[in-house]
Amino acid sequence: MTAGTEVDVVGTKQFGGNIKICAADADAAPDTTGTIDGPSAAALVGSTVLFHADILGDGSNSGGLFTCAERNRLREAALTSDPNPVGTWGDVPEEESLSENFAVFQNDGGSPTAVLITKLPGMEPKHDKN
Repeated sequence: MTAGTEVDVVGTKQFGGNIKICAADADAAPDTTGTIDGPSAAALVGSTVLFHADILGDGSNSGGLFTCAERNRLREAALTSDPNPVGTWGDVPEEESLSENFAVFQNDGGSPTAVLITKLPGMEPKHDKN
């Protein structure tokens, strides 16, 4: 980033602390060949930030949901190239919310329009139940 350049960022700040940037325009979008563009206002639970963004430069992914606790620890929660359990993806998954383990989001513009839930990255079961 250079002085005078406008960049969209997602960050956090504890009272009395410094701003920690989670993601910014042109950061690499995990599990894609593209970059983040226009990260959204984020949802926050504990130290986990969840936001949606467009993806530039990846013909298979137009957008996705991402989580992070701090810069360079960005993970994808859902991408438009992921299998959609109810039909097709429309626009970028959006209207997101989260709990400690799950993200809920809307598949707006897809067929059918749906509200979906997914486990957050890192919240998969640690042990096989068998």
